[in-house]
Amino acid sequence: MRMTTLRWVIPIFALFVLGPMGGALVGSLRAKDGSGEVTLLLSSGVLGGLFAWFGVGVLTLGAGVCGAVLADRRTGLVSAGLVLAWAAYRAGAMGRVLALEPGGLILLVVEGVLVVGLVAGVATALGVVGRERSLPADRVVHPEAEAGSPAARAAAIWKDPSALVGLGVTAAVCLVMAYLLVRSDMRGQAVLGAVIGAIVGGAVGGLATSAVSGRRPSVAPLITGAAFAGALGPIVAMVMTRDVQSSAITGELPGFAWTQPLDWAAAGLLGVPIGVRWASGRIEKQAAEAAARA
Repeated sequence: MRMTTLRWVIPIFALFVLGPMGGALVGSLRAKDGSGEVTLLLSSGVLGGLFAWFGVGVLTLGAGVCGAVLADRRTGLVSAGLVLAWAAYRAGAMGRVLALEPGGLILLVVEGVLVVGLVAGVATALGVVGRERSLPADRVVHPEAEAGSPAARAAAIWKDPSALVGLGVTAAVCLVMAYLLVRSDMRGQAVLGAVIGAIVGGAVGGLATSAVSGRRPSVAPLITGAAFAGALGPIVAMVMTRDVQSSAITGELPGFAWTQPLDWAAAGLLGVPIGVRWASGRIEKQAAEAAARA
């Protein structure tokens, strides 16, 4: 009963208390014209953006660790994702941001790298301190669940070459899904499109990881892969778009250009675990069928 209560209370606290605090940090940033059409670094003050990045990171990590330690890893991921979703929602619409900052895609790549670092740190920390929900104690399904110091368990998440395979596949699938799904710079559509892309990316990335490693995938590299889409998207958009400013005004940017790094950070924490659970279920079902035939 206590565990069930915590699984509800912690995400609700993140949604209604910590999330609005993170959103307020991003919402306080201002563009050159005084509007709120900003991202973390595409604003009138880079230092203010860095402060918002740090503050959102602290709130995200706090929500995630509380959920992972007091309840389980899934609760931690959801709680952290809800904080980032608030921060993403309070950012500006990318069409208007790029209309004000036509050269902003370059700085958006830097912002993406910062957000990738934040997400990788949070996802890895939750993989180390959190526990898997409803699994027997003797069943090891993630490399980070192996014995050792916290640093050794964190290193175990990333030392497997399959982690980088999953990261790359997840990032690529996320970009493709955003290209297909996102049709405008409306914040709700951009965040929702990123979440759907992360679900599909987590599933495909999980299957790719398992194909290489032969075991259930660790979720942290796949979440980081979704966040990496936020750094990779502006690079691809620069290659595909000749005149960013006019394309932003006329709405002709590719779908992934309507998203920003915070969208993918929130999507990774909220969507990737859903896709990974589906992929893991498929893998276990196939393994059971193969064992039955044998």
